[in-house]
Amino acid sequence: MRKIEQGTGRKPMKPGTKLFLATVPFLILYFLFAYLPIYGWVYAFTDYKPGKQLQDLQFVGFKYFTYMFKNPILRRDMFRALR
Repeated sequence: MRKIEQGTGRKPMKPGTKLFLATVPFLILYFLFAYLPIYGWVYAFTDYKPGKQLQDLQFVGFKYFTYMFKNPILRRDMFRALR
């Protein structure tokens, strides 16, 4: 049986509970700013048309990424922009 503290009527917390409760807001913020934006990568792999729902867009995979490397003019411009 657990010992109840005098006067408060509450059970004492386990030793790591306060530390965990202090880190929860930071864990939530980390999730929001690190993992939630990854959802936007979906647009990179679809044939985007403004005004359509995301589930209605056609999945094209790496079509546009490979197109950049196949065309020599685009490849030259891409490397010039990255440099």
